[in-house]
Order: sequence, then structure tokens, then C-alpha cells
Amino acid sequence: MAAYGKVEYWDERYTTERETFDWYQRYSGIRHFFTEKFLSPNKPLPPLNEMRALDIGCGTSKVSKGMVEDGFGAVTSVDFSKVVIDLMSDEGKKEENSKVKFELMDVTKQFLFDDKSFDLVFCKGTLDSILCGAGSVHNAKTMIKECNRVLTDSGALVVVTYGNTDMRKEYFEDEEELGWVLDVHTIPKPKLNKIGVVEEKKDPNGPNHFVYICRKGAKQESEQSELSLDPAEQSSNTKLDGEKSANTP
Repeated sequence: MAAYGKVEYWDERYTTERETFDWYQRYSGIRHFFTEKFLSPNKPLPPLNEMRALDIGCGTSKVSKGMVEDGFGAVTSVDFSKVVIDLMSDEGKKEENSKVKFELMDVTKQFLFDDKSFDLVFCKGTLDSILCGAGSVHNAKTMIKECNRVLTDSGALVVVTYGNTDMRKEYFEDEEELGWVLDVHTIPKPKLNKIGVVEEKKDPNGPNHFVYICRKGAKQESEQSELSLDPAEQSSNTKLDGEKSANTP
């Protein structure tokens, strides 16, 4: 839907639809992707209460609240709709000592944050909305590059989308410039309604949502690991790999 890329559409929608609502997946369905197993399988993450997260295109989602309840140190949620930022900011003020901050920001332009400001950047549905608007490819690539810029050297970007790898993978794959490793996962697609989430029986776009996890620092770790091997060990590994191939039926 082309209107999804326009701020006027969302301002009007949030003026009338003011209840919390999660597109694609609720927090309970994706929270496991925010663990060390997915974000940093080869080395420990910072303590959870020290991790800084950025939620881009937050809308009225409850994800940021769930992250704080799980122990994240601080979450900044941004959206280009002033209507929804004012709404969510007012809701946040009702909670004592809230660690969620809401800010007005257009993620298709340069982010308002310094380099390496966040350990995790999260995007659920925002990439898909951008790709519905004018200048979609340029804007999507700008957003991805800005996510990379504000991540720490060992940070990760997590994107939930309906787009399969044929549709979305190209936006994450400029590895030489972005310097990260891309992992792609699937998660069963629920059906969203005004009450909650119920099981989806049939969907013309397929049964799954796709979760793209871009891990900064992982590529360098792999290269350094290979360089740390002495010549004899490298030769031994090469020989073993050759033996395995020769013996594979």
C-alpha cells in the first residue's frame, strides 16, 4: 500500500486509532531473537542492564516496553509521526521511572544520534513501509546504513519483515562497506486483529515472517580467527577438509 510510506497517512491513522497495536509479531513472539544465541553467538554480550537499544518506526508498539521489562538498560523509540510520538510520550509519563524515551525522527534521513550509540537496533515493519513510498530503494538503503553507523562495533540490527530473501536480502548485503554478517531466520506468521494475535490458517504471501539479523564485528572476528592460525595448523585444517570431501559419499 503506497500510503504506508507517507507521514500524512500515519498522522491521520494515529489520530483515530490510539490504542497500542503491534504489526506482524508481538514482543512475546520475537524476544528470543534479542538473546546472545542470535545476537552474539561467539562472544558474550554486554550486561543486559547496560545495553542501549533503538526501536525505529515504533508506532504504538509495546516492544520497547517489553524490552525494558526484560532488563534492557534503555530503549529509544523513534517515529516520523509527531502524532504517535506525542501519544506514546504521554503514555510513557504515566509509568514511574520509565526507561523508554520517544523521539521524533525520520529514519530515511541521517539519524539524530552519534556514531556507535546503540548495542541493538530493531525494526519491525518499518523497512516494508519505506519500500511502499517514493524513493523507496534509496531511502531503504539510507536507513540501513544509518543503522550500521549508530551501532557499536559489536552491535546488531534486527529487522522483522514479510519480505523473503529474494525481496530483501540485497538491502543488507554490502558487506565490504557495512562490515557485518547477515543471518536470516523465519518465524510463523500470526494473524493480527484488534484483540490480539490468533493463528493464521492461510496466507497468500506465505506462512512466515523473516527476521534478518546483521551482526557487526562478526566478520572481523572470523577473519582474525583465521589469521591467528599458524601455517602448520592452517595446512592441517586444509588437509582435513580435503579428506572429509574425499570421503563424503
